[in-house]
Amino acid sequence: MSSFAEHINVANRNQAVIDHLIQCESACAEWIATVAFQKALHIVEAAFYDDAQVKHRSSHHARAETMKKKPQHHRQ
Repeated sequence: MSSFAEHINVANRNQAVIDHLIQCESACAEWIATVAFQKALHIVEAAFYDDAQVKHRSSHHARAETMKKKPQHHRQ
């Protein structure tokens, strides 16, 4: 399981890839979307990290269900 800092580090590296790919947006749109999705997953996992009852979720469905049930994970 990755730590909070490791999830943020990967999210930041994903952003660097997005910044690079955006230079050829028309040819790389699918990859930009893919990397952006992976970045979002790492940000969500980082948000879960301090919650002892949640920790790492292994599926998109489990992650989505956790976000629905936990008010502290809802965006205001």
